Amino acid sequence: MSAPVRIEGWVWTDPRFMRLANALDVTHDDAIAKMVRAWAEQTRMFAEWQKAHIDGDRSSARRMLVEDVAVLWQCSTENAKSALEHTKLAKVTHELEIHFAGEDRLWWLADKTRAGSKGGKAKAKSLASRKSNHRQTTGKPQRKQNGSSATHGYGYGYGSSSNKKGSDEPSKRVAVLEAARSVVAAFNATFERKVRPETFLDNVSKCLKAGHTEAQMRGVVWWASQEWPPDHDYRPKLTPATLLKLNPSRAGRSFVTYLGLATERWETLYPTKPVPWGDK
Repeated sequence: MSAPVRIEGWVWTDPRFMRLANALDVTHDDAIAKMVRAWAEQTRMFAEWQKAHIDGDRSSARRMLVEDVAVLWQCSTENAKSALEHTKLAKVTHELEIHFAGEDRLWWLADKTRAGSKGGKAKAKSLASRKSNHRQTTGKPQRKQNGSSATHGYGYGYGSSSNKKGSDEPSKRVAVLEAARSVVAAFNATFERKVRPETFLDNVSKCLKAGHTEAQMRGVVWWASQEWPPDHDYRPKLTPATLLKLNPSRAGRSFVTYLGLATERWETLYPTKPVPWGDK
């Protein structure tokens, strides 16, 4: 069974999928569907590999081969390889392994697998340590209180509001990292860059805290690709930080400004389609 894949709004306007449709002689929607199937299968393969290699080097992860994609797309191996390379949706190695563009977003399920495994091991180790310390101190096994482990005497205090707040921090960091990977993957795919999401965690975090969404940030990336086409002098100077800046620049522009312009551009180009990132 393939892994679930979320289709972002920028996919529908990305010219690479129109080129893929032409290369495979299918409709635009069919081309997107074929690519989503390939993404889903690679996501599943990454997650299965991660289960067996929790601390492994991801460069050795199992990848789809061109022949795998050919089977999914019901076309010849030559056509699959040519279509992927022509559209720049992926790179094909000499061993016919596929490296998808914006591949960071395909690791989300593997990241959950890894976090769950490490979290379970750490929790079990911590519980065993607490029980051992209790036995050494009192000479008695640790008893349960109210149906749960008697951890209150060791400063874990599940009823404490401060501890509850602290327990939310890891999930918040994961949410910021996942959003940054998604936004930067869209930026790299659109502008053909190789910037790292970790560099822009602060920008993404501030946007999320201000109430903006990942979809809105990707919408601004889409708008920037329209505003500054490939032959524009300013295009090479763009970075995710430029687009996600909340404080207005000298020209009076900020992320909120760009978001409003992105919404206006979408409504002008596609008056019958809802704005993918919702209200401004």
